[in-house]
Amino acid sequence: MRKVIDIHTHLFNLKYLPVAGILVRYAHPYISHRMATAIEKLLVSHTGSTFENAQGPVSEFVSPQSDVLKANTLKSSFGTEFLKMDFYQVKKDIVAIVPGTQFLDPVVLDGLMEFQEMALAENFISEVETADLAAGEAFGAESPDGLIGRLRNLFERLIEWICTKVKQMANYFKWFRFMQNSEEDILRYLMTKDGNGVTLYIHHMMDVDNYFNDPGAPRRYSSYFDHIEQIINMASLNQKYDGSIYAFAAFDPSREDGLEIIRDAIEEKGFKGIKFYPPMGYRPFDDPDYGNRIDRLYQYCIANDVPIFAHCNKEGFEAQPATHSGHNSNPMYWYQVLKRYPTLRLCLAHAGGGEGWFAEPSATDQVHHGEITDLPPDADEKQEDWNSSYAKIVYKLCLSFINVYCDVAYLDELSHVSKYSNIRLRLQKLFAAEPGFSKKIIYGSDWHMLFQEGINQTYMSNYMELFDEIGFTEQNREDFFWNNALDYLKLDTNL
Repeated sequence: MRKVIDIHTHLFNLKYLPVAGILVRYAHPYISHRMATAIEKLLVSHTGSTFENAQGPVSEFVSPQSDVLKANTLKSSFGTEFLKMDFYQVKKDIVAIVPGTQFLDPVVLDGLMEFQEMALAENFISEVETADLAAGEAFGAESPDGLIGRLRNLFERLIEWICTKVKQMANYFKWFRFMQNSEEDILRYLMTKDGNGVTLYIHHMMDVDNYFNDPGAPRRYSSYFDHIEQIINMASLNQKYDGSIYAFAAFDPSREDGLEIIRDAIEEKGFKGIKFYPPMGYRPFDDPDYGNRIDRLYQYCIANDVPIFAHCNKEGFEAQPATHSGHNSNPMYWYQVLKRYPTLRLCLAHAGGGEGWFAEPSATDQVHHGEITDLPPDADEKQEDWNSSYAKIVYKLCLSFINVYCDVAYLDELSHVSKYSNIRLRLQKLFAAEPGFSKKIIYGSDWHMLFQEGINQTYMSNYMELFDEIGFTEQNREDFFWNNALDYLKLDTNL
């Protein structure tokens, strides 16, 4: 069997994210703080964890390790069956696992009552669906006409309402439901289902709380586990599955002690590298707010030969979707960084994005790294072909700098029949023009995102089939799935 390293996975769940802040930002201007906080409480209190929060459970109603929670994880329908569920089934599933008494939590009641008033005004619900708290309905009544039954219905209507306002939120709620599983259950699923045959997974953390709060305003949103707890948790998981998973710790330049956190994770807790995520709102080069801190990170990485793994396409998990904070990932910023730090060990995730890789090949494509021209300032949204894409700059950087690599994670166009031949021809031509590029491109999945698209169980096999095509050598295949990741990570070839 072919050996595989997946350079790009994630094992965190909802307890590692500021769920209410994400809802407010992505469903703006429709969802209020109170509604988002109610949803967060109902979701996160039913999210499993291999670890306990030192601060205690989110809700007094359901402990993270309670029998109620254990009985309602996704284990019974974790794989194919869950993927077949449509939004309406997922919505019902989210609502069904909440015990009736939890709807009486003051935070939950507050959010649901605000929604009820708004939904009535918009004719989204009818009067017969309303919950009248003052009417003295039986608190324990689980029938549809009882108070708790009506509150349960309001929660379901709230999810439905958000998704009618912002259609992409339907995928988010399916992802949220999946992310209610524990860290270890997610890993076990990955090992036995999507990643069957993978020898080593590199999983990447996120540290995003600061970016889903408004600058200068009182802090409103935070993850269930704080950033230090997250590192401790994942260090424990890494140790338990040593040799099968390695972790990259997230760098947050908005933290004054961000570099110290990274240093501790690398030097004391066994982390192998650093996750760098510009869509949160910072640039790799000459950032106006955090430039000095980011520069010190590079200096540390150069001095210790520590690898950085950076998101690189025009979108991603943007902290500011309205202003396209994903554009901070433009690889031209990395070009400037690498001119200053030419030996920086760097992997550019998503290889710049699918726009270039799956564009129809043309005789005018720039394929020799010396002829590749810089992108103009307005290139972020105008990626119409290879020559105008982030991808060609990523390709150039891989060839121009000794320690620069790229991965192919979450290039979902691969599953589109009309696009498959484009990347096949693209890679064949690039390997022929610059054989060294075969030593710089790495398999990765970013399977959390593939899960939303329903292609998580076919992604790796599609790439295996691609590299079995005429025009690719056995060496190309071994480099892509194994050798290049070892080189980037500086791991023993006898792994």
